Amino acid sequence: MPLVKNSTLKYLGKYLGKYLGLIPLISLLLGLNACQQSQQTPTTNPKDPRITQESAHFWNESLTLSYWQTQSTDSKPQLRVNGMLLPQEVITDYNAGVEFWARTAPKNPGNLPRQASLAVLIDGQSVALNIDNQRHDHLDIDMRGQAEAERFNVLLPCGHGLRGQVERLLGGRSPFKLIDIFGDAASVAANVGLSQHPEPWCLLVISSQESSHRGMRDFVENLERGLKLAILAVSPDYYMYSYDPGTPAFDSDCSDNEALRLEGEGARAVPTPSLAPLLNIPNNSSKGEGIHIAILDGGVNDADSFIKANPLASFSRNFTQLDYPQISAQAQQIQDDFDCDESTFIDGHGSLVTELTQSLAPQSQILALKVCNAEGYCNTASFAKALLYIRNRYANLPNIDILNMSFGSEIEDNKVFERLMQDMLQEDVLVVASLGNNIEDLAHYPAQYQNDYDNVIAAAAATWDADGSWRLASFNSPSVLAALSQAPLAAPGVMLQLDSGLGNPQGISGTSFAAPIISALAALSLSENPQQSAEQLRNNLQESAKQLNNMHFVQLP
Repeated sequence: MPLVKNSTLKYLGKYLGKYLGLIPLISLLLGLNACQQSQQTPTTNPKDPRITQESAHFWNESLTLSYWQTQSTDSKPQLRVNGMLLPQEVITDYNAGVEFWARTAPKNPGNLPRQASLAVLIDGQSVALNIDNQRHDHLDIDMRGQAEAERFNVLLPCGHGLRGQVERLLGGRSPFKLIDIFGDAASVAANVGLSQHPEPWCLLVISSQESSHRGMRDFVENLERGLKLAILAVSPDYYMYSYDPGTPAFDSDCSDNEALRLEGEGARAVPTPSLAPLLNIPNNSSKGEGIHIAILDGGVNDADSFIKANPLASFSRNFTQLDYPQISAQAQQIQDDFDCDESTFIDGHGSLVTELTQSLAPQSQILALKVCNAEGYCNTASFAKALLYIRNRYANLPNIDILNMSFGSEIEDNKVFERLMQDMLQEDVLVVASLGNNIEDLAHYPAQYQNDYDNVIAAAAATWDADGSWRLASFNSPSVLAALSQAPLAAPGVMLQLDSGLGNPQGISGTSFAAPIISALAALSLSENPQQSAEQLRNNLQESAKQLNNMHFVQLP
């Protein structure tokens, strides 16, 4: 079998659409090393695909592969993914290789497999792929980091009359369409309020049938010329997954995650009243007076009562909708409508996170920003708008002291989210982020920003064993733990029983629920000593923690 041509792994993106119910659109950019040399037949069981390499993430391109050609080149090749053949129409070119794509967005992201194995067949027989001038019988793809098809985000300064300028630039025959805008006065003033920041930023959500990487780049260049503004960041509108792209982004037990279930079976339950003595909280604690905590999550399950009891709650907003040109993000619309399994998980993820925070720091002021929808899916645009809302101080929003983010993703190169987080972390705010529940996670952001910023805490979950000792829960992501520059700060995160009755009566588990406990302790400490900076606050929490094997078990300073 002579070599046809050198490695031609060029792009990856629009493919595997509705043709396979198990495999909707995936959006990745693979390096040339993202494959495994193998002489064995690739895995063919679609329920147990084999993936060997981490990939970077990009979107909306086609994949071109060359192969070690057989004697006959007359037959059109076929593509097999996880043992299943794709329809012939996905192949657009097969001269000395194969190029394929599928221009369709996922209809049911919950069916998305985590991994996939791609093979090429000619006349029904597998052929060896030519990757980096070496033979491979299949290409393994890590499919995490899915992006919305044909939609991307543009972060830019809020120039005067931005909306009108963008609309004029996109007029006529432009293939691009403005489907959402957040930040300029015309778009947000009525319901969100005017920015109090001297240099406010805006977010554009753009769609196009031609939104390839090149098309996106060309659009940004034209936008910069037309607006005479420097674009801050641009990236696909990713879903922000945590431990499994087939489940919501929350780090909770709201899935069939076997590790969390097994951990709960062997653990002591932790009723809410037990938390105070376990965490060294005295009866005369400050209760968190005067401290502002923002919770980016799924909302709260009784929005009216929450708003009436909490002055800061009137600033709460819902950012889950793409609703240009009308904004409909009033505080009363933050109802937590997420419930993935009534038998094991009830009352909504954001409600549980908020309840844990309030139970330990009842007089802290909580801002609930709804960024995840009823199915638990959370995209970059929702997070970006919530972060912009805080950054730009809309409607005279007070300064936020603590930001709780009980979610995460492997996507480090989500440029819009990354740019906003970097800007946020320049402020004197403590970010508490769950580090993930999946033992297969390779990374988990924003928790891993702990290595780069002194005001970030990666929250791990601890288990209370039958003998009264504490240890790291087995479901904490080992790769993420290994990547941290120091032992994690851990809080109870297994079999938590909420005094209010919210959640599973047997207890809720997940690093999601360790994070708000740490946030609450941070609020208590900051209320006692308001002169602490966010960096000092993190250091004090770490120094007061119990040193237990491979974790710092959080205690009130």
